Amino acid sequence: MERYSSMNEVRSAPRHQLVRDEILTKAAEVFERQGFAQTRLEDIATVLSLKRSAIYYYFKTKNDILHALVEDYAERKAREMEDLVTDHKGSAIEKLQVLLSVSVLNRTLEGPRVRALDTVATEMPAKTKAIFEQARRRILNLHVGVIREGIEQGELRAVDPTMAALAVLGVANWTSWWYSPTGRQRPEELARSLADIALNGLARSEIDRSQGQQPLQIIDLIQRDLGELRRAIAG
Repeated sequence: MERYSSMNEVRSAPRHQLVRDEILTKAAEVFERQGFAQTRLEDIATVLSLKRSAIYYYFKTKNDILHALVEDYAERKAREMEDLVTDHKGSAIEKLQVLLSVSVLNRTLEGPRVRALDTVATEMPAKTKAIFEQARRRILNLHVGVIREGIEQGELRAVDPTMAALAVLGVANWTSWWYSPTGRQRPEELARSLADIALNGLARSEIDRSQGQQPLQIIDLIQRDLGELRRAIAG
């Protein structure tokens, strides 16, 4: 009997995780639409076609759901990005390209969760918000460090590392709001395109290295990058 019970628990574990993930995904959609303060646990249960008591098995309150969303997305992504940089043996610009590609990919594939966290950031309970803000600082500092490394190695232009990090993160962050799954580019293709566009603005060009910055040539480069960005957004 004990062996049967253990096997049954193992079989039910994947289903438990699937249901939990579905609750988080649907809750994120409700949070984004209604805001955190205006959302009741009953609202989430209704979207899932479940009774409120069924959600209690996984989460006792909507605060618990939001906390899980932060831990499952923001905290996990910060940790994954840190591991990527630690394990990557390439140049700074290659590390930055990987970081940007992963950021865009995460934002397009997990859009509802990302948008929900962005929407309710100011409504988060103190403990949850502290974890969320810490995860965002870790990601920002990671990008600042890689950009600073690239500047020191002569791969990137001599810009303010923090401002540059905020700029490239902005490119990634907005994709969760305008990306359409029915667009021309798949998430992986869009991630590569936007990473290339962002890095073109930071990488030292041949103009920087030899001829000096010629205004007309710089304008041509800017227009080219804007054209690529417009095509990516239009899908």
